[in-house]
Amino acid sequence: MKYQPNRLGTMIDCSRNAVASVESVKKWIDLTSSIGYNTLMLYTEDTYEVSGEPYFGYMRGRYSREELRGLDAYAKNKNMELIPCIQTLAHLNALNRWPEYKEHFDVDDILLNCVGALLGYAVFSRCLRGARRTQEKQDAPGAPGTVG
Repeated sequence: MKYQPNRLGTMIDCSRNAVASVESVKKWIDLTSSIGYNTLMLYTEDTYEVSGEPYFGYMRGRYSREELRGLDAYAKNKNMELIPCIQTLAHLNALNRWPEYKEHFDVDDILLNCVGALLGYAVFSRCLRGARRTQEKQDAPGAPGTVG
């Protein structure tokens, strides 16, 4: 019996040094889908659009909701699942460089994680809503999404 994994994919790190262009991601989808891969994960820390958070991707690049929706549709057309991998409470060192966020960090790149750390919770909530809204536009009502 031949082993057939349910998920075979790659992850593109879109948080180190540069955000891959939409065209580059599409080329990667073309390449990997042509050799049987069915999953692509985009690792993002602060490189996606979040309402009310202008410093997400500031001077680094970020994906808009429309770009992520377009990439999701493109991947689906190639029988691939696009999975946005977001960071919410840690690994946000790029945000820690901005004075507006300093008071909300515990140490290094970790947001305060306690009752009363309202910005941490607010940022966390907006991150999840932003990722969910990106997916909701692609899926039919009630259909399972890739963000959960």
